[in-house]
Amino acid sequence: MTDPSVASGPAKDLLIAEFGNLRQEQFSRTNVQQAIAGLNFTTAMALGGVAASQFAAGTAASLLTAAMLLAIVPTASIIFGIAYYEQHRSILMIGEYIHDVLAPQAKMLAGGDTFQWEDFIRTYERGSSFTASILVGTPILIYGTSLLSLVASAPLVLVRLGHPWLVVTWVAELAATVALIAAWILRRGGHLRPLWATARVSGRAGRRTP
Repeated sequence: MTDPSVASGPAKDLLIAEFGNLRQEQFSRTNVQQAIAGLNFTTAMALGGVAASQFAAGTAASLLTAAMLLAIVPTASIIFGIAYYEQHRSILMIGEYIHDVLAPQAKMLAGGDTFQWEDFIRTYERGSSFTASILVGTPILIYGTSLLSLVASAPLVLVRLGHPWLVVTWVAELAATVALIAAWILRRGGHLRPLWATARVSGRAGRRTP
């Protein structure tokens, strides 16, 4: 049993202060994520609305304007997606630090389990679908905005207008969007696969237990 005087001493106070600061940083970064996602969707809807009105006009100049506006959406979504992912990565790093560094120290000082939120999150993720956990997420929705814009603009850019610089831009944006989606899936899958595998092993062991 830990000495109560040790558990309530400066070490414990410093540990609690560090934990509180890290949780506040996670909260702040989550707010930034929400702002980035909202800005992405607002930008896409605004540009898409203006592009639709220009497309409806039907003139050569208005069609070119519509294509240019739609070309902005994937670029904006890519930038927003990268910014969102940077916040996501930092939040994960803080969670790993709390789980791997602070929690064992707190357990040693308190003489029992503490800071159990990260354990709860891991338990929750083990029970979720591996595929759904990878494919469902705000980054996929952000990059999905880019894909939707590219699909919507494909007939206009590739068929009706066919300007080389528009085609090159369209292809580059498509390649960048697909690459970022693949990177997210690989990164998210790498984070979840050990948890998912642990859940499968635990489930099999449970079924073998008489």
